[in-house]
Amino acid sequence: MADLTPPTTPIDPASNPTRVLHLIESDGVYGAEQVVLGLVHCAGRDPRFPATIGCLVKDVGRPNALHERAGALGLAAVKLPLGTATSPIDVMRLPFTFTRLGIGLIHAHGYKAAIAGYAAHAASRIPIVASCHLWFEESEAKWTYRWLTRLERRLYPRFAHVAGVSAPIAEKLRRWHVPEARLSEIGNGIVIDDAERPAGQAAALRRELGIAADAFVVMNVGRLAEQKAQADLIAAVAQVRPAHPNIQLLILGEGHLRAALDEQIAAAGLRDSVRILGFKQNVGDYLAIADAFALPSVDEGLPIALLEALAARVPAVCTPVGATPGFLVHDVSVLFVPVHAIDALAAALQRLIEEPDLRRALAARGREAVQRAHSAETMYSRYREIYTRVVHGRTRR
Repeated sequence: MADLTPPTTPIDPASNPTRVLHLIESDGVYGAEQVVLGLVHCAGRDPRFPATIGCLVKDVGRPNALHERAGALGLAAVKLPLGTATSPIDVMRLPFTFTRLGIGLIHAHGYKAAIAGYAAHAASRIPIVASCHLWFEESEAKWTYRWLTRLERRLYPRFAHVAGVSAPIAEKLRRWHVPEARLSEIGNGIVIDDAERPAGQAAALRRELGIAADAFVVMNVGRLAEQKAQADLIAAVAQVRPAHPNIQLLILGEGHLRAALDEQIAAAGLRDSVRILGFKQNVGDYLAIADAFALPSVDEGLPIALLEALAARVPAVCTPVGATPGFLVHDVSVLFVPVHAIDALAAALQRLIEEPDLRRALAARGREAVQRAHSAETMYSRYREIYTRVVHGRTRR
């Protein structure tokens, strides 16, 4: 059998920069993608670890949202063909592609990236690390998904390092035998934009959407899936509307529950109050018209959409899942409600409508919490420590 191992040049960390490839399969710009964009943004100021985004795609000829966003931001990105995580021809090509791109370290995000990236590591000996963003078990998930995520878990103990984005995820990684010396908890971070938006932009978007000037706009951003529990939020709005008919819920996202949520909205008579706008690239523009943000998720790692809302000074109500209780305080920087507690969610929304002083306080303290704990710079500094250790060989496998 032919030797498929591509030629490699030994890495000299003392004198040569190490190019990091952030490997991810993506069909949009969601939470994990925002993390990748933030890491590569910060890498632009770090000569030791220049970075490229590797977008795993089924067809390199078709547009890819993450690839396009990276290009718009001036970040290096490349499309890499991968039919499935176990597609042998595509996987065999990856080591050669990585060598041609001058990759010195693979950083995988997601199960397909972890599996394909590990195969490339095995052939090329390019070291590999990973970020584990979330495991959410769905009983109706396809058997191929369940099988591939099990394979992902079996591979993680072999990685040079694995970071869980929250304490619960890091604990799961421990249970799946990732050695403590090669395991970290690193919270997600975002690039905090201090730029002022053009005067009148928010008012113009409200007019475009047909939202009255006195409407109270609640925003939700996320995949339309059981995990995000938009059905609970719609039910809560139905409870609030009799007392506050000016409430408007805007849901930004796509997913397999779209039809079911549309039916729920119609059955509750909420078509004038609740709209699903689909996936939007310019989430910041929509947050500028939001009076409140709601994320009643069943499970999370550390939701980027919540960080973005808080950074934009939008008061938020969410469930205390994942890493959120670690940096947010109820009634100080956020309003927490239990999972699937529709009555409590409705009461929290009503408080935000009726108490403007509370809104202002939550907005200010929520932004402070994000700046303190979850900026992209803080996140990148932690990963840079890992890169340095791995490249120096102390945790390389």
